[in-house]
Amino acid sequence: MSIDPQQRLMLEVAWEALEHAGVAPDAVRGSRMGVFVGVGGSDYERLNLSAGGVAGVDGYAATGSAVNFVANRVSYALGLEGPSLAVDTACSSSLVALHVAAGALRAGDCDSALVGGVNLLLSPGTTVALSQGRMLSSDGRCRTFDADADGYVRGEGCGVVVVRRLSDALAEGQQILGVVRGTATNQDGKSSGLTVPQGFAQQEVVRRALAVGGVLPSEVGFVEAHGTGTSLGDPIEVRALARVLGQGRAGGDRVRLGSVKTNIGHLEAAAGIAGLIKALLVAERGVVPPHLNVNRLNPLVDWDGLPVSVVRELSAWQQDRRIAGVSSFGFGGTNAHAVIEGPAAYQDCSGGAGGVSASGRGPVVVKVSAASAASLRESARQLADFVVADAEGDLRSVAWAAGVGRADLAERAAVVAGDRGELVGGLRAVAAGGEVAAGVVRGRRSAGGSPRVGFVIPGQGAPLAGVLQGLYGHDATITRVVDEVATVVGPVTRLPLAALLDDGEDSVRALHDTAVAQPALYAAAVALGTWWQAQGIEPEAVVGHSVGAYAAAALTGIFTTTTGAHLIMRHR
Repeated sequence: MSIDPQQRLMLEVAWEALEHAGVAPDAVRGSRMGVFVGVGGSDYERLNLSAGGVAGVDGYAATGSAVNFVANRVSYALGLEGPSLAVDTACSSSLVALHVAAGALRAGDCDSALVGGVNLLLSPGTTVALSQGRMLSSDGRCRTFDADADGYVRGEGCGVVVVRRLSDALAEGQQILGVVRGTATNQDGKSSGLTVPQGFAQQEVVRRALAVGGVLPSEVGFVEAHGTGTSLGDPIEVRALARVLGQGRAGGDRVRLGSVKTNIGHLEAAAGIAGLIKALLVAERGVVPPHLNVNRLNPLVDWDGLPVSVVRELSAWQQDRRIAGVSSFGFGGTNAHAVIEGPAAYQDCSGGAGGVSASGRGPVVVKVSAASAASLRESARQLADFVVADAEGDLRSVAWAAGVGRADLAERAAVVAGDRGELVGGLRAVAAGGEVAAGVVRGRRSAGGSPRVGFVIPGQGAPLAGVLQGLYGHDATITRVVDEVATVVGPVTRLPLAALLDDGEDSVRALHDTAVAQPALYAAAVALGTWWQAQGIEPEAVVGHSVGAYAAAALTGIFTTTTGAHLIMRHR
């Protein structure tokens, strides 16, 4: 009861962010992953004190309400050993958190980072204070850049992104949603008032972020503005952006402006992460959504004379290289700006599914795991709905994400499916709670902990014909391994090795010859074992009999696949 709901929300969204990145949340324990969270305070603590006074304070109140624990509890729950800190610079908190995380990654303080922000409105006190200060909109709309803008609307939310060094993400074939080219932060200093923005400081923070990222002002095509929606702040921000980003820009080329605050309100400490996520989506998809609640542009801005425009209807962003800026300004004067680039330049380099082939053909095994039976059913229902909606998607990518990018929790189910219909049917069966269904296996982890996996490879006697039916030529891993072995054993197999592992009559007859069957068995065992490892199933032990011992040695790296094939030729 003493834990601030902001901590609970951050735990949930951090878990989802890791899963979205294809990182199993239970696989990061002991890693040097950092946690950097923008958070402004604890309404919940004030509520508890006002309701029960000090007599209602228990032993959990300190860790439950202190803002540092919004980050620290995530690190504790996931077992993360990198930097863990909360950032409070008011409205710019979560974008400043991104700046701090980027510096920690460059300095080697962490190898990856969870960066986010959270804001919940639980007590009326702050709203009353902001209203008395005439900072809030009178009609419940955030009218950024509009002539009638008279304040902002408070919003709630939480956002988290997983940030890594680009070189590491490319090396591991991870999906890249966007690249943070540069970040910067500064302070207004002695402006005309404590909460009054300072245009020169805003110009400088944008210039600095561009310089850090090696980006020319004319290369920026869209800016997700801070845009709180005030007659004072909006003109200052627009002029600052125009002064910096207009440099070197061809006539008629305008920077498009928008602000997500017109969609979801001002998330205060989480505003920066909301703006970052919107900018990433815009740069990734090449579509700029309309900026809302503008009936008449603010007349204090020379819209015709400045190289900026407000996006008022859905528009395409057609440049091959899409670079966007994100601004976030704290009302105490701490400014932050980030320059991000869309993933187009890196899409050929990032697998997004561990290098899984994109054919979508052949059987798949899709894992569903949850902490309770009810959650398992709900997870299966959601996954079934996703597979139905993603009609053109690759089922192997779904299987990879479910197997590698999800935690192994107590309740388990696995669906073996040859096509989309079978997969959806199996998932629906799990969602319905049925115990028996074709292609569905149900289980529960024992209290003793995670099961230990071993590979046992036979040496003879197993029928080989058909063992790779439908896999060779459709799965990159299987095809690569079989082809490597075939270059060595081809002279003795008479039929092509891939054909031997299919189920034709000639293959069945040929495999009665031990001299043919042994190389074929070796190829099949190494191919299948390598495929399981590519799905994230790493054995603690591998054993094999006869020819299987050679395959076991190849799978554990004692020698290469080709070396094993040469030894098999001698074994015959």
